[in-house]
Amino acid sequence: MTREYQKLNSTGSLSIHILTNTIYSYRTPIYQEFCTRKGLLKVFNDTYYSATTRKHQADIRGYETQANIVFHYCPYGYWSLDTAFKNEISMTQYEIEKLENKTRKLGKRQAEQLENLKRRLKELQKLYAEV
Repeated sequence: MTREYQKLNSTGSLSIHILTNTIYSYRTPIYQEFCTRKGLLKVFNDTYYSATTRKHQADIRGYETQANIVFHYCPYGYWSLDTAFKNEISMTQYEIEKLENKTRKLGKRQAEQLENLKRRLKELQKLYAEV
């Protein structure tokens, strides 16, 4: 019998599910691979939950560079690809609305951030439609 999970640290709070190549911080996936119509989609979850999970994310930062997409708004615990996309899209829209509804003129950094958020929203919506 093979073990399903392998500890990636001494306590086991960072582990990998060997069959699915999913890396967990406690019971929340921070790296996951999904089979989609377009092929394998590699997802890195960069959502802040705690200092320990942030350390786990830093420990596996190499997976972020090979990920097709990085999410910043995944719920705590297990999450589906559909939920992750919906959260990411709605929170990106929210951040855009916050900047667009400012009473003062946007500074250079805020204007760049707004353009980056709009570009990210288009990319997210396109990728979500494909999967």
